[in-house]
Amino acid sequence: MIQPLLLYSGEMQVNVGLMFRRCRLLERYMSADSGSLNGMELSRLFYTEVAEPLIRQGFPEHVDRIAVGLVGEGSACFGYDDVVSRDHDWGPGFCIWLSKEDLPVVGQQLQELYEQLPWEFKGFRTLLSGPRVDFRLGVFETGMFYERLIGTSIQPIPDAQWLPIPEERLATAVNGEVFTDPAGEFTAYRTYLKQGYPEDVRMKKMAQYCFIAGQTGQYNYDRSLRRGEKTAAFLAKARFIEAAASIIYLLNHKYKPFYKWVHRGVKELQVLGAESHAIITALCADRSGVSQHQNWIDDVNLIEKLSSLIIREFREEGLSEIPSDFILDHGPIINSRITDPEIRDLPILLG
Repeated sequence: MIQPLLLYSGEMQVNVGLMFRRCRLLERYMSADSGSLNGMELSRLFYTEVAEPLIRQGFPEHVDRIAVGLVGEGSACFGYDDVVSRDHDWGPGFCIWLSKEDLPVVGQQLQELYEQLPWEFKGFRTLLSGPRVDFRLGVFETGMFYERLIGTSIQPIPDAQWLPIPEERLATAVNGEVFTDPAGEFTAYRTYLKQGYPEDVRMKKMAQYCFIAGQTGQYNYDRSLRRGEKTAAFLAKARFIEAAASIIYLLNHKYKPFYKWVHRGVKELQVLGAESHAIITALCADRSGVSQHQNWIDDVNLIEKLSSLIIREFREEGLSEIPSDFILDHGPIINSRITDPEIRDLPILLG
């Protein structure tokens, strides 16, 4: 077996062949005449212009029970894709969702039709097959699709069973767009999930993030810098940002997406969205022209500012009424408001 060419620079190992292929793909996609189309728009056109007529012609007796759209993993499903996204796992493609009854009847034929669609559409390579595409696009039974994403297709989900589901998985289950769903089965479960966490679960997770945000940002960041532990301070600031952003998503009754889209998504939120986005941007800004000591002071002030905004929102929502400006102190108060004793009595820091 021929090994890929590897380039070593210090301790960094780079797969040159992979980099070259991605650069060629990126160059091609940047020059493609797609106007301002993003992945979602391109996929919708691919379905309506190419696939829908074939489905209607080939499956006239089932077309009113076939749901189609683009939901799940990948930047295009969130509407966050750009030119850089086009170097891998990007292009026109969609999901077909069937009921448990219809899958054994027409599932295989629909999958074969999907895989026989054109390999190119509007200058872009379509996503029809491959080891990763097979688990993201093509034909699915509705319940199995949701079970693959969040681990369950039960509706309603018992409150305690919400807690171990990763937030980013829930975000992938409600993103994207449904192009058509005449029977409404897929949309019904999607609508249920879009309601957000049950209130006891939302408060449990909020209490957990209060502990993390307070411990890392308001407590350990400053202490780490005083000890000269810059790496510890860097990690503390990063964990604070993630925990604070998590609280803001919860205040908006939204699921936090995959980490690389957390900051971008925050800006779209109604409650504290614009303010928190600006503060997090400032916390991550390059301040090379400012003294190290001033950077330290600025970061501490920004952490306190974001914490105070969140605490103010707790009070306005009636989640906590104590006067403390230490966000960790509000965690136990929020936890005490949980009505389900099974959830309330679980450790606040679940893991």
